[in-house]
Amino acid sequence: WHRVCATKGLPRQGTRRIDCEGRSVFVRRDGKSITVYDTRCPHQVTDIPELALEGSTLTCPKHGWAFDITDGSCVAKGTRPLTRFEHKVTGGILFARW
Repeated sequence: WHRVCATKGLPRQGTRRIDCEGRSVFVRRDGKSITVYDTRCPHQVTDIPELALEGSTLTCPKHGWAFDITDGSCVAKGTRPLTRFEHKVTGGILFARW
């Protein structure tokens, strides 16, 4: 398990890219629900920057694969979803497993 961040630092609604322990993740929060995705595109492992997020659509700059950040599904060009990491909150700290 890897420490990602304190949950109180996350917006109540929205997505944030966080760098932790040599890996970057997108953390999506919708009220009490939290989801953690890998920032690497499943197509060719391109690291997707936070600037590639417009509304709820995250688009890989390399080949244009696009993902719905609310559920990780691929919505354009490709067929594979974003990698979702198992996570837990302990003592107000978000941890993810990869």
